[in-house]
Amino acid sequence: MSNILLTSIGTGKYNEKTREIAYQNTKYVLDNENGVLESAYIYEAIIKLRKIDKIIFIGTTGSNWHALYEHLYMENSIIKPKLERSEDYSMELYELLESGEKDLDKCRQQLEQLIQTMGDICQEIVILNYGMNSEEMNENFNRLATAKKYIGEDDNLSFDITHSFRSLAFYELLAVNFFKLSMSDGDKLDFVSYGMFEISRDNGGFTPIVNQEPLLKILDWTKAADEFKRFGTTHLLDQLLKDDEIDSGNISIGALKEAKKALGRLCTAVDTNDLGELRNMVTNCKKIKEKGSTGNHVIDFIFDEIWDRFGKYLDKDNNNIALYVEFAKWHIEKNRYIAAAITMIETMLRLCATGDNTNSVRSKLRSDNAIKIYSGKHVDFIKHYNKIRELRNKLCHAGDWNKNKDLKDLKMYIEEFFKLYKERYINNENMQEDLRVTVNGL
Repeated sequence: MSNILLTSIGTGKYNEKTREIAYQNTKYVLDNENGVLESAYIYEAIIKLRKIDKIIFIGTTGSNWHALYEHLYMENSIIKPKLERSEDYSMELYELLESGEKDLDKCRQQLEQLIQTMGDICQEIVILNYGMNSEEMNENFNRLATAKKYIGEDDNLSFDITHSFRSLAFYELLAVNFFKLSMSDGDKLDFVSYGMFEISRDNGGFTPIVNQEPLLKILDWTKAADEFKRFGTTHLLDQLLKDDEIDSGNISIGALKEAKKALGRLCTAVDTNDLGELRNMVTNCKKIKEKGSTGNHVIDFIFDEIWDRFGKYLDKDNNNIALYVEFAKWHIEKNRYIAAAITMIETMLRLCATGDNTNSVRSKLRSDNAIKIYSGKHVDFIKHYNKIRELRNKLCHAGDWNKNKDLKDLKMYIEEFFKLYKERYINNENMQEDLRVTVNGL
């Protein structure tokens, strides 16, 4: 297992005394255990702070590789050079800086000796464009993504975004996101550092190293909200709950309990079409809305979406059929056609089953002979049930599914049943009882 650091190299500042462009010594505040380390390069502070044993450097053709090379031969350099200093190579790097070389691959070739000088600790130097157009931006991401091959299954990864040009932090954030996406369970990315040099003047000349990793957690919550909004799925949300990623600092114990309960039930309702959990989830959502904000804007956003969509149907009829039909319509909008069809079938069975006879009612409703014989006031209910059942069977059993026609029909039968239910059955106990007696008598 290795502790790997990805860090960037920029140009530094012009020093009027030395008349050179280089990074200036900075007092980096590590932590209570490691204290302060003074260095021109933040990577040295992070080596000590995170016990780094491998580094991937990131930069451009304009980065000051010459200054980095010279720093390696200073007495206080943490990375000890493996090769003797070469005046010729030092001049070659200086000329590279002055030349304005634009070819990324040529620049990378000239840095091969720099990599060898640092030895095994330097895994790679990734050269990027400045990102002046979409082509350069895409190439930058692709080049950063190649660094993944140096990261093993059990490695710990730290990312520093302190140096280099301003927009590089955007590429690094994308790379961090990609690395998290492509990492196996054994990989860890738990430290994204930024040396906050801009407050050193007001901090006694000391520069704190701030861990930006909480921003990645916020990004995960944002992605969870986007997943729910676009697809209606809750896989990332479920994972965040399992990892206990809810910040309890701005939320009461009672609200936190209700939020976790509601989100857990949302995951179950979406994944299993458990209608009882759906009703319980909307009920928990109501309690949370009554208490106000959860303290987590993403969770509030999800609960607002749920309540605005389903709240008006909660307990509006004695068996929540309207709520479940609305849930089926929501499935359709999220392109989960199987879930929509299954939800409708189970909802309609609830309306006409008594006790534990759901399987018996299921058999009676799909009996061809009974359907042909019956022509009473519930014929429309039976017709819609079987039309939706046929479409469900096509979806579930790899039938001859015509996406355009059958999807249109599924939407139509759901809408027609909803209209039928509102006109004849909603809160009409006599009509519902007559339906139950009729179906059970088929």
